[in-house]
Amino acid sequence: MAATAARSPGGRVTQVFREDAARQGAYRFLENDAVSAHSMSAAMSAGTVRMCVEARLKKFYVAGDGSSICVADVGERKGTGRIGSKGKARGFEVMSGLAMAPDGTPVGLCSQTFWARRGPRAKDRSYTRPVPMRETRYWIEMMEDVVARTRAANAEASTRCRPHFLFDRGADAWVVLQRAVELREHADVTVRAAQNRRVVHPYARHLREQLMRGPALCSYALDVPGSPSRTARRAHLEVRACEVTLKLRGGPVTLSAVQAREFNTTPKGEPPIDWLLLTTQRVATAADALAVIDGYALRWRVEEFHKAWKSSVCHVEDTQLQSAEAIQKWAIVLAAVAARSLHLTHAARTSPDAPAESELSGEEIDAVIVLRRPKGFKLGDRPSLQQVVRWIADLGGYTGKSSGGPPGAIVIGRGMREVQAATRAIRNLLEMKRNEKL
Repeated sequence: MAATAARSPGGRVTQVFREDAARQGAYRFLENDAVSAHSMSAAMSAGTVRMCVEARLKKFYVAGDGSSICVADVGERKGTGRIGSKGKARGFEVMSGLAMAPDGTPVGLCSQTFWARRGPRAKDRSYTRPVPMRETRYWIEMMEDVVARTRAANAEASTRCRPHFLFDRGADAWVVLQRAVELREHADVTVRAAQNRRVVHPYARHLREQLMRGPALCSYALDVPGSPSRTARRAHLEVRACEVTLKLRGGPVTLSAVQAREFNTTPKGEPPIDWLLLTTQRVATAADALAVIDGYALRWRVEEFHKAWKSSVCHVEDTQLQSAEAIQKWAIVLAAVAARSLHLTHAARTSPDAPAESELSGEEIDAVIVLRRPKGFKLGDRPSLQQVVRWIADLGGYTGKSSGGPPGAIVIGRGMREVQAATRAIRNLLEMKRNEKL
């Protein structure tokens, strides 16, 4: 089902499966109570971890992020819950973990959990509730599940692959930080700080104050793209780092703090760029601090995944399925498709000389050549992955430098729809010719 959805992505089952038999088979599978969404997600996650281990990666990054999918549910009969802070939108909350190679190439989803918010919004503060009743627990469950799967895969393959979790401000909770320190033997964790926490220090009361007491380790330049809220510029950032002992509700914990803060280049009226990261990694040198910053910069890949999953490629929120389990199972299938589209996008950048057959079938490559008609190439030729992906992007409307950078998942997704239609036509034509000979 995922392979078919990858060839013809769409949010509705009817968009993906054109033939009646295949469509009915898909509906039967999604509505089968013997297959749970949890087991599908677990299988996908375990498979992704095995891929990282079998690739003999010494470490892989796990970019974690929470999101939601909005589902049409008139009458509230589909088992959905409230989403968003306002309005009456319905759907499911989801926590996803995208596994990436050290160069940032997405491998696949190594964790994904769905839940529905039921009942009225809680009025008490979350930290007054037991941990099992907080949504914070999903960060912890992600870490524990991925660590357990990695250790099991390492034992089978006799390797030493190690996950490194990258979390945004939503994970800056004392229970997450405490569990991260407890798992330090098996995984690294970097969390972007949301709070200027209290510290155990003879001359400083808070985290930022302690960092500012030490010298800057180094500085570097960062090209900042323009946006409605930010001026395009070449920013200069100053890097500081030190070991800190935080005063948490569960007791003190010791981590490394790394700060990259803009100086002397901030336009008037704008806040400076300021990353404050807490990590279980040991940071003793400028190189260590820059490695933590560079690693955390890859966390944005999971937001690219959510965009591909919900809008640019798969349109998961268009589903018209009628039960929570069916919706979530279909969403998991499409999540695998969205992750594959990101993998293809970034593999073409990080492994440009790899053969196209490493990621695409021979029929798909021939379809690209037929549609694009590039000079010097004919059917049966096997160009590089980077070249074929560029042709696919051209079919999707990519215009080169004027598009603002290398081709992304959106134009590649649009181009793949053209390619898959041509692939089906070529396959059907060859089959018809074989039948005529018979």
